[in-house]
Amino acid sequence: MRNIIQPAKKNRESLFSWLNEQNVVPWTPLITRKIRRADSRCCYRERIFAIFPGYFFILANFDIQPVSALRRHSAFIDFVKFGGEIKPVNKDIVDGLMKIYPRTLC
Repeated sequence: MRNIIQPAKKNRESLFSWLNEQNVVPWTPLITRKIRRADSRCCYRERIFAIFPGYFFILANFDIQPVSALRRHSAFIDFVKFGGEIKPVNKDIVDGLMKIYPRTLC
């Protein structure tokens, strides 16, 4: 089941690592942009940006990994809910995003 999580701004990387240890696959679509350097007019730096800042997708089986166990991590804020319920994101949407944005942080 694929869901969207809103993590805290701090400890995001530790949450990604912890989720991997729990056999939950976190993923966030990223893009790179060239940003002009302040110290040189003709040079640029590549910066990585999240497509959906402050959110990421997870692939989890809630029969094996209960929601309450995932909520225990201090960097976990909550699942994105629709109508007050945790609902999975359409698999085709996530697969399409993964084809367009294959780069990940983990």
